[in-house]
Amino acid sequence: MVGVGVSDAEIRQALPAELAAGRRMELYNSLLTQGRLTVLMRPSDKQLLYRVVSDDRAEKMRGLGTSEQMVYNLIEKSGNTGIWSKYLKNKSGIQRQQLNKICKTLENRKLIKSVKSVQAKNKKIYMAYDVDPSLEVTGGPWYSETQELDQEFIDVLYAAILKYLSQRSFSTVQDVATFVQQSGMSRETLRPDDIETLLNTLIYDAKVEAVVPASTGSGVKYYRIRKLEPSGNTISSVPCCVCPVASVKSPLEFGGGVALQLTATSDRFLDYLLGMHSQGTDQPSGVRIHESMAPILVVRGTAEPQ
Repeated sequence: MVGVGVSDAEIRQALPAELAAGRRMELYNSLLTQGRLTVLMRPSDKQLLYRVVSDDRAEKMRGLGTSEQMVYNLIEKSGNTGIWSKYLKNKSGIQRQQLNKICKTLENRKLIKSVKSVQAKNKKIYMAYDVDPSLEVTGGPWYSETQELDQEFIDVLYAAILKYLSQRSFSTVQDVATFVQQSGMSRETLRPDDIETLLNTLIYDAKVEAVVPASTGSGVKYYRIRKLEPSGNTISSVPCCVCPVASVKSPLEFGGGVALQLTATSDRFLDYLLGMHSQGTDQPSGVRIHESMAPILVVRGTAEPQ
């Protein structure tokens, strides 16, 4: 009995015809108790299948009954993602109270363990004892042992990476990963993929930029502190200083068909100045309204001579 396993009907055909069914069941139970046999369930028809186990596995399974064997196999089959207790109940067909008792027995024998998933903290998930949970379950290095996002740890890494990059012209993901590992900041080894996740977040925050030098031809990304673009000065923010028809000396030069397309900012700027001029309001320091502006009427973004 190797591979997936064989059914009772298949075993019966291979045994002497005179062997009674009761005796066959006794042999099954004896082998299960010794841990030499394991029981599986075929998903297609829910039929029980029997499979021989190795000596090492037999030692762990010694003394377990049919139900315990079946539950363990279902859990083992779930791999590093585990199986939710509700799904385990549905697949095994065992009532919840009995299933809880079986799982407790398996846990005490260190055959299985229960873990919490960051995606569903209220769900109990079982997996084989010697299997490491997947990142999908643990959330990776960014989560604490209590399955909470470790924001303080992440912020420390951000600050250290930014300081490291500020001291160098360019760095690869591997460069940064090596630095973090040697610094001892992380309680576990961070993979290059983990470091790249941090770098991408810093890129989205406009603190870091990635470049691929054409000269290398390797396609490898290099990271550096983002160079800030120079901000505009005060003069460039004044509408008149960037006016496309600033060379016009007088409203009379507009003639009859020329109109200025003004921005909303320019609209408000001229409204403000013209309002002060018409009301005789004192002009702020440094502002002088030329008399040639008085005849200009601002109407919905256009300026026309009156």
